[in-house]
Amino acid sequence: MKKKIILTLAFAAVMLLAGQSAAQLSLTAGYSGKTMNWKGEYTLHNKVNAVDTMMNLGPGYYVGLTYNYKLDEHLGLMSGVMFNHNWQHAAYDYPLALGANLNQDISDTVMDLSIPIAVSYTYGFLDNKIEVYAFAGPTLQLGLQANEVQVDTYSGYPDILASKNRTEVFKRNLYAKNEEGQSFYSRFDLQLSFGLGVRVYGVTLQASYSLGLLDRCGYTDKPENWNTFNMNQFYVGLGYTYSFDQPDNDKAKNKKGKGRSAGRRR
Repeated sequence: MKKKIILTLAFAAVMLLAGQSAAQLSLTAGYSGKTMNWKGEYTLHNKVNAVDTMMNLGPGYYVGLTYNYKLDEHLGLMSGVMFNHNWQHAAYDYPLALGANLNQDISDTVMDLSIPIAVSYTYGFLDNKIEVYAFAGPTLQLGLQANEVQVDTYSGYPDILASKNRTEVFKRNLYAKNEEGQSFYSRFDLQLSFGLGVRVYGVTLQASYSLGLLDRCGYTDKPENWNTFNMNQFYVGLGYTYSFDQPDNDKAKNKKGKGRSAGRRR
C-alpha cells in the first residue's frame, strides 16, 4: 500500500512537469537538517530501556530543482526533485562492572531523494519583480543510502581481565535486508511539506519543513510497542528563478483581443 501511494505521487509529479509549458523554474541549494522522532525501546547489556525522543540526525545540504506552473495570477502547482545529504556523529559512555567503561562512537551518513507536489500562492510587487510566496503539499522521499559505522571501545578492566580491553568496529547498511527480508530503515516516506519564500529580480530565498507521516522502521513484523521512526526535514536555501513567457495560446488571445479593440475604434 505504501509503495502504491508513493508511485501515484511520483507519476502525478512527472505528468505535472511534462504537461505544462509556461511556469517558473527554480534552482536552489542550501542547508538541510534531519531529525527523527524515535519511540520504542532498545536493549543494552541485557537491560531494556524505553525511549521517546527527538533525535538530531545531523546537518547537511540539499540541491533542488522546482517547477511552478501558475494557474492564475496567484495560485500555482509546484513539483520538482531535491537531493539531500545528511551526516551525524555521536559518542556515548556507559559504565560497566569492575570499573570498566564502554565508549561508543557512531557515525551515520544518509542520502535521500525528495519529490514534492504542492499548491502555491504568490503575491507580486513592482510588476512581479518582487514576489512573496507560500506552498504546501505532500512530498515523496526515497532513501538512497544510509550507512553507519560504530566503534565500541572497552577500557578500564583490571590486569587480570586485560583481554577484555578491546575495540570492535561494526559497519552497517541500514537499508540492507536480512534473511527474513527485514531492514533497520525503510527506504520510503510520505511527508507533509510547507514553506515560504521570496524572489527579488529572480534571486530566490526559501525555507520549508517536511513532516514525516510514515514509520521508517524496516521491520514489518515487529512486536507491539516496538520502535517507530518518523523522520522530518528542514530546508533553507538560496537560488535563482527563471520565469518563462506566457504560452502561445495566451499570446494569441491577447493579440486577438487587441485586434477587436482596434476594429471597434475604426
